[in-house]
Amino acid sequence: MNFRWRQTFSKTGLGTCALALGLMTSTAMLTTACSPGSTPGDETRAQQARDAKALEDLYSSVQGTWDGELQSPGLRPLAARLSVYIVYLQDGANPDGSARLRPTLRARFLPQDVVTETDQLTLAGDYDRGGRLVMTSLSSGAGSDVMLSLRGQAGGEQMQVELARKGGVWGVFRARRTSVDSMAPGAGAQQELRERWLRIHRPMEGAYTGTVRATAGNDFPVEIALVIVERPSSTGVSMPELQAQYRRLDFPSGIGEWNLKVDYNAQTGEIAMRDSSSAPSTIPGANVLSITGTWQQGLLRVEIRNKNSVVGFVEAKR
Repeated sequence: MNFRWRQTFSKTGLGTCALALGLMTSTAMLTTACSPGSTPGDETRAQQARDAKALEDLYSSVQGTWDGELQSPGLRPLAARLSVYIVYLQDGANPDGSARLRPTLRARFLPQDVVTETDQLTLAGDYDRGGRLVMTSLSSGAGSDVMLSLRGQAGGEQMQVELARKGGVWGVFRARRTSVDSMAPGAGAQQELRERWLRIHRPMEGAYTGTVRATAGNDFPVEIALVIVERPSSTGVSMPELQAQYRRLDFPSGIGEWNLKVDYNAQTGEIAMRDSSSAPSTIPGANVLSITGTWQQGLLRVEIRNKNSVVGFVEAKR
């Protein structure tokens, strides 16, 4: 009788201990899960931090400032700089509503001796563990064409990429990394562009005179003055613009004059001057004039056209 009672008591005691142990374990787990400072999104954010760090480590192989030359067939090499930097963009949201951020590559390509329509474009793309870099310019609006793209190899301190502009090959950019630090262009970018533009175009200013060899046979003297004017911009930094003032010297003052807008390509030496509706001719009905050719070291070699035909050719010296 006593034996049976002790056996029953022993079994009951084991069951009670097991139940108590289970309750203690569950309580510990619950306490751990609900401990102060712990939220359901903590592990998600920790994983995102690890993923971001992996991308940052990968991009560190290409991030920085790359200085070199852009070599185009038949043209002189251009000194240029490619700045590659990282921005953090929102890539959705976490379950708790916080932003999910992802490191993303951006770049800016700047020739040092010319000013082009691609100077203010931002490139976006990717870089893989094989050293392959592919980037294209961000669209400035719906339906905009890709203006600039690059693809090639980069790693360590060497880079070789092919650049395409408006769909056509521009040249091959070979460069060395001169700095591992590179930041997104800031407020100083506009000022830097202004200074570079002035460095290229300031030597062109002046009055150029010569005699037009007219296709009609009646040669005449002209003056073409290249001047820099300032234009306000939305950034608050005034931007310079090159204009031309064309004047026939055999006409009375105020007659036979045009104000023209100027485009100049420092890589090729090509120059184009064209009138606009905002700067009409002083000759009624003759406000279409274009002058195209080259400028090199203080000498203009250009063809002059009106709206109907070629007027003539001139070499004008400053």
